[in-house]
Amino acid sequence: MSATDSLLVVIDLQARLMPAISGGHEAVAAAGRLIDGARALGVPVMATEQYPQGLGATIAGQSGETVRDRAEKV
Repeated sequence: MSATDSLLVVIDLQARLMPAISGGHEAVAAAGRLIDGARALGVPVMATEQYPQGLGATIAGQSGETVRDRAEKV
């Protein structure tokens, strides 16, 4: 396994969805650690978003940097 052969995909980790998820804050914290770790290792990070106009953008990693590569789901 190598960073160039890997990709971290974050699916629908959007601000307005988190209150509806049991343990949403813990999920965001865990995903943030994964995102930050992937970046530190040079693994690309991509996020999918469902209706970002209404549900908001993907929540950032713990570093506060947003996920730049996003794909809106239709």
